[in-house]
Amino acid sequence: MHLIAMDPVLIINLSRWFGGAEVRVFDIASALEGRCPYGVVTLEHSSLHEKLQKAKLNVLALPFSRGDFRLALSILRIIKKHGYMIVDMHNPQSHLWGMIASKMAGLSRTVTTVHNSRDLTAPFIKTLLYEKVMQMNALLDSNFIAVSPSVHKYLTTLHIRSERISMVPNGIAIPDPSRNHDRSELRRSFGWDENHFVVIVVGRLESVKGHAFLIEALKSVVQIHSNIRCFFAGDGRERHALQSQVKASNLENYVHFAGFREDISSLLAASDLFCMPSLSEGLPYALLEACACRLPVLVTQVGGMAEFLKQGETAVMVSPQNAETLSKGLLSMIEDPRKAKAMGDAAFELVRQQLSIEKMISKTLSIYSGLGNET
Repeated sequence: MHLIAMDPVLIINLSRWFGGAEVRVFDIASALEGRCPYGVVTLEHSSLHEKLQKAKLNVLALPFSRGDFRLALSILRIIKKHGYMIVDMHNPQSHLWGMIASKMAGLSRTVTTVHNSRDLTAPFIKTLLYEKVMQMNALLDSNFIAVSPSVHKYLTTLHIRSERISMVPNGIAIPDPSRNHDRSELRRSFGWDENHFVVIVVGRLESVKGHAFLIEALKSVVQIHSNIRCFFAGDGRERHALQSQVKASNLENYVHFAGFREDISSLLAASDLFCMPSLSEGLPYALLEACACRLPVLVTQVGGMAEFLKQGETAVMVSPQNAETLSKGLLSMIEDPRKAKAMGDAAFELVRQQLSIEKMISKTLSIYSGLGNET
């Protein structure tokens, strides 16, 4: 991969959880290691902080809550102390405090990376404030990176000029085909065997992810296929509510909550189907990772997922917020394994050809350097 020389880069991600945005930050930091000065600002003890620290990448953790103005002052001190010239901000709080600090430092080379379109489940005032922050960043001449066409379109609805937005899809490394995962052992560890049909759901347990609709869909599916098992890998604010829903629905023998996991690739290899029932998405890494493992996917027809995948060819896509269509999608995948496998293989080829990690990093670093700002 040909990479050009760059000035010092500061990446800011003030998320408490680890999701697709954090995967992208980690990959970019890894690419910068050894080629230019860089740093990643995180919240202290966040999952991203711990993962960067474990990989011995340059992480600068701050001990404040996400709403604390001292974040801006701390980022300002970091910029001045280390001489950072380029700032890339991920997630809403990063967009706010990072932009304030950048302007206080007199920096003009800022990037606002946006991973999702409007969250339909978020309170109106929260959405309004977030969108005002992005509009403020635009007024202060920030460049924008959108991770999918739907995010690009969303930004233009906020009256952010199209020429200020670059579309850089998420990218993923294709797993080494020679690497073997012990599928049977993983299944046994959860009390399952090869006769069970395992559905894996990867992501934060938040209302926008639509997990409640999937649990509702399972109520009817288990009446037909009692061998189905659903595995939630991830954590978040909705965990208790979802566990309560499972208990009330008498699905405790069918649904397993595993919390945050580091072994996602192994879990995908042990599964039969990947499901993402989100109400809103950009282009989620969890989906790309599933496709890279040739796992058949069942997703809702929203955002970057609807733009990237093709119904009946690379995925089964259903309406969001609809338990009935989710149950039909699950049944179609269970009852036609040959077609499901063909879709998994087709999705793998799509990811391999169009969404490589090399393309994502190369274009991102080109934007950092001011050499690529095409939409």
